[in-house]
Amino acid sequence: MPVKVNFISPLVVSAGQSNALDLEFDLSHPAFLVGHVPPGAGTTLWAVNFKGPVHHHPLRDLSRLVLRHLYADVTSIASDNASITVTKEFPTEPAVNPETAIATTQTLQILADSTNGTIFYDMDAKTRTVITDFSAESSLPGKSVRIAARYQENGTLVATRIWASSEFNTVWLSPEGHVLHVDATNNIVTVENESGQGVPLTVNANTQFFFRQPQNATADSTPIATGTAFIASHDLVRGFKFMPTWSIPWRFPW
Repeated sequence: MPVKVNFISPLVVSAGQSNALDLEFDLSHPAFLVGHVPPGAGTTLWAVNFKGPVHHHPLRDLSRLVLRHLYADVTSIASDNASITVTKEFPTEPAVNPETAIATTQTLQILADSTNGTIFYDMDAKTRTVITDFSAESSLPGKSVRIAARYQENGTLVATRIWASSEFNTVWLSPEGHVLHVDATNNIVTVENESGQGVPLTVNANTQFFFRQPQNATADSTPIATGTAFIASHDLVRGFKFMPTWSIPWRFPW
């Protein structure tokens, strides 16, 4: 069935090339999904109306998008060590303990930030390094990863942070969520993890606080504060969020 869409501006595609198109399906439109029960049928027939609630939604600047974390299994490292190829995974829902991955067939290429560096956490070795390529991470293929990435203007994905482990549950479970409590006396911040449990994080003189600005790589990787004075001054309070998809995301190195 043909779907007619009125473009806000012309979409130019060069011969042999591709271009991005974002279509928005307005699920709140009252005419989008229509249910009808014919007399005597006893079953509901659903109809989808594509005339009206489909809009062209152009994204003027992909680099301004803040993406949710990506879970994946690393399949290979590029020969030039500039990128990795991953197969996307999803956590099992409802959650199980330990959490397991559901594999997909979707593959993605993830580049290291060759200019500003990608923060790389080896969750098994409990180390934190900053990498500009994957030349020192030859053991990555076969491991589970959690990736915070941003789009470049050309549509490529560049990793700002990568967590890697031999176990999916290790990269899935992390204290990135709602702030439940801030103990400025003992310098402890309690954060809700994906299982809904509070995880205490100790803030010390080396703890860095960041405000996500994916459109500006330099600002995105520059801390807005360092040390315990940030929580002592009540700049971090209950209700704030750590997930980078929300309006006030923060991150701790661990």
